[in-house]
Amino acid sequence: AREALRANPVADITITRRKSGGPHRMEIWVHAIDDRVFLAGRPLPKSWYANLLAEPGMTLHIKNGATADVPMRARAVTDPVERRAVFPPIVERNNADLEEWVAGAKLMELTEE
Repeated sequence: AREALRANPVADITITRRKSGGPHRMEIWVHAIDDRVFLAGRPLPKSWYANLLAEPGMTLHIKNGATADVPMRARAVTDPVERRAVFPPIVERNNADLEEWVAGAKLMELTEE
């Protein structure tokens, strides 16, 4: 699954909506870095981030190069040192500014449940 994400980072996730409690499936970029998996988003409000803060259980649907539905748990990465270590390959892929992303981008680490 990680190799499929390295080759093509586009996957789907199913999260729980924080207000209605219902499921929501969406397409998102998933970043496989070393042996870790992350969701990251530009420094703007993101509903997926707010939903995962409220309910960190989710399903990762890998669809390119492999097919799998993997139960995951999300953890917000807020420590500036950890963020600075994780963001370089993500901002390079997105042609973004590292300092801007370390300061305000959304970042979640995913681990298998």
